[in-house]
Amino acid sequence: MVRGRDSDSDASHRTDRRTALRSVGGGLAALGLGLATGGTASAQEGFPPSERTRWGNAVTVGDGDARAFLTRGRSGAPRFLGVWLSEDALTGLPEEGEHVRHSVPLPDGAATVGNVEWLTADWNPHGHGPEDVYDVPHFDFHFYFDPQERVERRIPPGECDADGDGEADRPVPCDVYERATEPLPDAQRPPGYVPTDDVVPAMGNHWVKRDAPELQGEQFTHTYIYGSFDGRISFLEPMITRQFLENLQGKVVSEVPTPRRFPTRGFYPTEYAIRRVREEDAVAVYLRRFQRFRGTQSVF
Repeated sequence: MVRGRDSDSDASHRTDRRTALRSVGGGLAALGLGLATGGTASAQEGFPPSERTRWGNAVTVGDGDARAFLTRGRSGAPRFLGVWLSEDALTGLPEEGEHVRHSVPLPDGAATVGNVEWLTADWNPHGHGPEDVYDVPHFDFHFYFDPQERVERRIPPGECDADGDGEADRPVPCDVYERATEPLPDAQRPPGYVPTDDVVPAMGNHWVKRDAPELQGEQFTHTYIYGSFDGRISFLEPMITRQFLENLQGKVVSEVPTPRRFPTRGFYPTEYAIRRVREEDAVAVYLRRFQRFRGTQSVF
């Protein structure tokens, strides 16, 4: 959910996300815990199914690596789309400094089948605001509906002195902020989600679920966020703490409240899952239970 240093780019991608989110405070909300199911190595054999799965190139994360994968069903529709983290990717991560963005190359078909054009695994050593909610070490996994170049061009870093006191209030230009906070049409509003008006460079606005457990005093472990820009949903974002990934046994599946329509017609997830694959010494974070949705507007 935060913005900082891209492992594949220069320092121009840096920004202070803690300051940006702190302004949202307790008004943030997000989807909470889902169904937890036990698992054994034998039960997880064949995940993901090799004959129907395509892989992207690996990128270094911590002492290990991350790879994107796309699994299709027999009909050709997407079944799973996500990130595969080797166990040692959870070690050797920066413990100080800014957020680090890792762009994870997508496999062939992710854009045409799953509507995802860019995927990142973002490491936050100290988390981000609001305090006592998301300020713990965690990963943000962004599934963007637009290519990286387009996102960065349309939502650049900058400053906006909204109240005219001579100090920047927002980390993007004022006109970009206005575009990012344009309301979603009713058909694209996920049930129970509200806009934070927390606009971040190379992201946009963030929408969170009003009754999230972690915002009702429970400990944050994992959650799900929608992003928007120019009045359209622009990304999907599971956020997961490192501690949860390290301690997970089996898998956790969470339902995702979905809008009636997405920006363009196609397949979109109705659940996300976090799964330990013991025999591979890995953890998978992925979208699943894809359903076909109608679109509300043409592609930009």
